[in-house]
This record gives sequence, structure tokens and C-alpha cells, in this order.
Amino acid sequence: PKRYSPPAIDIEELPGVDVILCSHNHYDHLDIESLTRIRQKFGANVQVFCPRGLAQYFRQCGYTQIREMDWNETAKHGALEVLCLPAIHNSGRSLLDKNKTLWCSFGLRTPSATLYFSGDTAYHPEVFKAMKEVLGRCDLAMLAIGAYSPGNLLAHIHVNPEQAVQIALDIGASNVVGMHWGTLSLSDEPVAEPIQRFQHAAKQGGFLDHSIWLMKLGESRVLGGANAL
Repeated sequence: PKRYSPPAIDIEELPGVDVILCSHNHYDHLDIESLTRIRQKFGANVQVFCPRGLAQYFRQCGYTQIREMDWNETAKHGALEVLCLPAIHNSGRSLLDKNKTLWCSFGLRTPSATLYFSGDTAYHPEVFKAMKEVLGRCDLAMLAIGAYSPGNLLAHIHVNPEQAVQIALDIGASNVVGMHWGTLSLSDEPVAEPIQRFQHAAKQGGFLDHSIWLMKLGESRVLGGANAL
């Protein structure tokens, strides 16, 4: 698909990569060329966490430290705790491998912060309300907010901005950031609509302005002080 915007930073300019999280094997989330370039720059020992069935792609790219995970499984990397969590989505890279591999969202715990990364997901109230018990506190939820129109085709795999905010409320997130928008032409909504609807829905949901992270593409922010993560 056509890109709306170029990559925010070139792989060669990345300062360092310790861990790779991969939520599923769709082409816009698992790109062989990009993964190969990351391995060439940072080495084969970068730790990979991915759902069950995806190790084959990372081995193809030359990685050696790969941890496949099932839903509700936990792994460690130093002080980082990685939780493989459910998502309402699917997988496949051709007509012949539909749902042959798992997909997921991730929770990340450090001694000072807990993060949630939604990956791609649709909404399900029971799934995300139960997730709150698993995560405990959630300092920041990174939520997919784009690729939702037309809803009759995409609602079973992607949330709209209002549903993304509902996920944040279900899991008890303190801060929210919208992602998965403004990059690739994947659906019919106007390119800037997701972030506008997300901001409005977050305010309606009770989030204060400083808790709604309206980040520019490629922007970096520090959560809770220089040593929080």
C-alpha cells in the first residue's frame, strides 16, 4: 500500500535496539527487509518476543534470540517483563496461511512503569476488562486508532478511535497515545480523522489534556522522568 509519510527515522540512524516486539505477521507489521537491516546493524542477538509461529520469519532474517509466546504467557529480559496478551485480530501473509500463526498485544513492566501495546485489535469488553487484572496498573496505553472504515468490513479486526479509548478505560490506563494512523493507505477514512476523533473521545472519556499524547510522527517522549523506563 501507498505510504502517506516516509519512515520517521532511518534504521541506520537508530541509536540502539535491545528488544523487538512483533504482534503478528501481516506485511505492515512484519517486514523482512526492515528486520534484516536491523539485524545487520545491531547484531543477531537482539532479543525478539513474538506470538507463537513467528520465529520462522526472524530466523530467516538471522536472529538467534527469539522467544515465541502464547497468550497470557510472561517472559523476562533483564528488568523488563513482557506479557503476551490477547487481541481480536487474525494473521496471514497469503491465501494459504490464514490464522496459521498467533497474534497478540503486549504488556511491558519495568520496576517503575507498566505499558500496554495493543497491536492490531477489534474491541471486546470482556477481553479488555479481564486484561486490567493481568496488567495491574497501566501508565501508558499505546492504541491502534486507524484503518477502521468501512466498519462493516473492518470492525471485526480493527477498533475505531472511540473503541480505542474504551480499551484504555477498560484496562485503567493513566495516559493514552494513538498509533497505527497516518502511515499507510489501508482504509477509507480521511488520513487525519483518527487522531481528531481519538482526542475528542479521550476528553469525553475523562482524560485530561496532559494524559492524551497527540504525538507527531517520529516524536519521542519520556514517561515519568528520565529514569522511568
